[in-house]
Order: sequence, then structure tokens, then C-alpha cells
Amino acid sequence: MKEPIISNDVIVSANYVRMAPESWNCLLGKVFNKLEKSTTNMRKPISPAERLCVTIRYLADRSTQKSLMYEHRNGHSTIVGITKETMTAIIDALKDDYLPNLSTENMKEVANYFYSRWNLPNCCGAINGKQVVAPYKSGSTYYNYKNFFSIVLMAVCDADYKFTLVDIGAPGSRSDGGVFSDTQFAIYLDSGAFRLPPDAFLPGSTTLFPDFIAGMELFP
Repeated sequence: MKEPIISNDVIVSANYVRMAPESWNCLLGKVFNKLEKSTTNMRKPISPAERLCVTIRYLADRSTQKSLMYEHRNGHSTIVGITKETMTAIIDALKDDYLPNLSTENMKEVANYFYSRWNLPNCCGAINGKQVVAPYKSGSTYYNYKNFFSIVLMAVCDADYKFTLVDIGAPGSRSDGGVFSDTQFAIYLDSGAFRLPPDAFLPGSTTLFPDFIAGMELFP
């Protein structure tokens, strides 16, 4: 099987895998050992580079698993297995750097930065949901109020619009408030397993005010 070549030309690379060669090489280096398979007498394994290429094109280029079957000359079940395994490897490799474990201390850091950047005190983040297009005819559970099939990306962002908490995959027919109630973060809050930072004085006053996450009124 021919190894996919990621061009050193930034434009060509961006068109193929939607990232610069340097970013591609960095990501491949992080997941290589997780995706490397042993050679057997039956066949040569699919390389980590090709596994990553299949998955990135599926995620970023909206290539279908059927089109990837023909492009990479593998069966449908193989393509499905590759994308699932590689997405898990990407999450394992990047989560500690980009989605660190939740703690009261890092939420307080977010609140401090929110105030310094946007002059909004005690804000531990901003929350909202986004409808992400799902495959056509995914079932009525995924049919949303905007009249297309979707899943919900629920996220809390910091003052720089960077994700600090993410939940992805709830059916598009559900409301943002309902989706949030079932997230691990909401469950932790309700059970007392996690708490927002304690009340703090508003700047320049003696008024105690609770820390909060900003969102639309539909959130509980």
C-alpha cells in the first residue's frame, strides 16, 4: 500500500489534511507509538501516518468513510476501526496539554484573566452549545430545531475563547440546557464533587459575589 505523502508545501498540505506540515509532523510524533502495529506473516500493517491521514481527512475535510475506502483501498470496517482508534489516540495524546484536569485553582485563574481582559469579575468561563452537522438521515433523535441532523458540541471557554471544558455527541434534538445537565461537569457540580471558587469581593467594594459561568438563560 502506498504511503500517503504530506507535502512540505504549506498550501498543498493545508488542502489535503487542513494543517501545515509542521503541525502534521508534531501531531504524528505524539500519536505514532499509539498507532504503530506489528508486522505479521499475513500482511504489512497500516502505518501510523496513513491511519492519521485517514482520520484527519474524515474529521477536517468531511470525507466520507465510503470515499476513504476507495482512496486508501481498505474495507469499510477497517476505515471505521482506524478512525475510532486514532481519535482515541489523539485525545490521549493532547488532552493533558489542551484540556487539563478540572480544579478550583485553574477555574480561579480563568476568572482572574476574565477580569483582567474583559473587566468582568468572578467569571469562570462562558458556556454555549453548537450544532455540528451529522450524517444525513441519522435518525429523528438527531434532527434539530434548525431542520438539519446534528450533534451538540457543548463547551466552556476562557477569556481567549479557548476550550476549558468540552462535551461532544449529544443528539441535536436536545436543548442546550438538557445537554449541559448530563455533562460530567454538571454532574460533578450537582453532587458536590466539584465546586466553583468561593465567593469573592467585587473589585473596589465590600460586596461578596459568587463565581459563575456566563451563559444564556436556558442553562440551569
